[in-house]
Amino acid sequence: HPWLSSHTFRPDENSVGGTEIGLVEGSDIDAGDNATLVYEIMLVNGEPSDLFVIGSGSGVLSVGTVSMNFEALSTYDLVVQVTDAGGLAANGTVTVEVVDVNEHPWLSSHTFRPDENSVGGTEIGLVEGSDIDAGDNATLVYEIMLVNGEPSDLFVIGSGSGVLSVGTVSMNFEALSTYDLVVQVTDAGGLAANGTVTVEVVDVNEHPWLSSH
Repeated sequence: HPWLSSHTFRPDENSVGGTEIGLVEGSDIDAGDNATLVYEIMLVNGEPSDLFVIGSGSGVLSVGTVSMNFEALSTYDLVVQVTDAGGLAANGTVTVEVVDVNEHPWLSSHTFRPDENSVGGTEIGLVEGSDIDAGDNATLVYEIMLVNGEPSDLFVIGSGSGVLSVGTVSMNFEALSTYDLVVQVTDAGGLAANGTVTVEVVDVNEHPWLSSH
């Protein structure tokens, strides 16, 4: 009988179809033709699957047609069968542990419409970035980079919460009705993305006045 010991491989996530993962090596104490081994993947996580392929004569294990995604599934247990030229076979376990790779966050556009005269500290809305990573790499930090093209303290944002608020100066529709903010979101791995946040100040009817005559 041939035999096949357990193997463990740790490829990066997003490895594309055809990427070689590692070499599965069976053993046979026979000599000559009977020592020739043929490899076949029988099961992946308990079911037939084409997620992985193996060279029938080489034992080289590769990604199948679908890229691996750590966030979808991080561990695969393969049953690999090795058969010698005489028809004797043995099964072994191959574990594929997908290594998480930090991926870019992203920030879609947001628009908020607060009333004019909203005073400093008034919450305007929640800026929400996204990250498909799991664990620490999904932790996002927010920062306002520009307001109408310049650094500014007209608005503040919670670095961990993404809550956007009025800064120290109340907004005045008559002075300026629209603000375009560039907000940067950064994940724990240092990857960053910018998004646009538009603040459209809503005009509030204000009292007329009459000076003394």
